Formats: sequence, C-alpha cells, structure tokens
Amino acid sequence: MAVAQSVVELLRSSYVRADFDTELNFRSVSTRDIAGNAIGNGASVLLYHAAPSSASRQAGDAKEKTLPVELRFLLTAWGREPTLQHAIAGWMMRVL
Repeated sequence: MAVAQSVVELLRSSYVRADFDTELNFRSVSTRDIAGNAIGNGASVLLYHAAPSSASRQAGDAKEKTLPVELRFLLTAWGREPTLQHAIAGWMMRVL
C-alpha cells in the first residue's frame, strides 16, 4: 500500500493543471475500481503481482531476516478522449 500511495503522491505533486487543461485524479485502485472506471480523467495505480523475491538479504542482526518482495504495478491513463490518455501516459513516463 505504501509503495502504491507513494507513486500516487508523486504523480499528484508533479501535476500542473494548465498542462492538461482539465482536472486529473490520481488513485491507487483495485480491479473492482477499474471495471467501473471510477477514475474519470487521470491515472490509476494497481498492484497486480506480489511475490517473494529470489534475492536473499539479511538485516544488521544475523538472527533477524527480511523478506524481499517483488511488486509489479500497472499504471493506467484514463481520459474521455484518446489524445488525453496519450498525453497522461507520456507525462507519467517522464515523471517516473
């Protein structure tokens, strides 16, 4: 949740309304939200894969181990017009 929310906050803080001439929404979503297009104009962040990573790491204390995880996110641009979707997608790639 923290990683997805960090991406949302990065996008939100980098957004300049004048660049798109419309209000954009940024949200971390579930698959249920995507089915109903709950975003409107903007971008969604969906965690679609979480699994233990093959990397092995130990914390400072040899007795305490961490669990490295691999997270995969799907960022989706939403807009009423395809040109707006393309502009949002390109902007997200530049920001990230």
